[in-house]
Amino acid sequence: MNPIKLTAANNWQELDQLEKNGVLPGELARHLKALVGCHLKHMVHPTVSDEILRLAKRHVKEGILITDEKRCFEQLYDIVLFQGDEQTRPFFHLIAKYPQGRFRYLDEI
Repeated sequence: MNPIKLTAANNWQELDQLEKNGVLPGELARHLKALVGCHLKHMVHPTVSDEILRLAKRHVKEGILITDEKRCFEQLYDIVLFQGDEQTRPFFHLIAKYPQGRFRYLDEI
């Protein structure tokens, strides 16, 4: 499975096309529109339901590749989950993917 490839300028249309082609379920495509839009515009990310989590695990394991229209900029992102608790909500976040390593929190080091 390959990453989902999107451009920063046309990601909504590209996700619509992936939905129409049967690559992504509609519910997941709509959630990814919100997630990518929020990431690009530095906004609050949408809440993740159990169903969205299940769909993302099935369809977006390899991440999301975002480029500009001229392909001068290209970055692969992993989707990570902030799990939340009774006082906060769960949400996805995109983090840059670096194939030769992994991120760790400072308190894990």
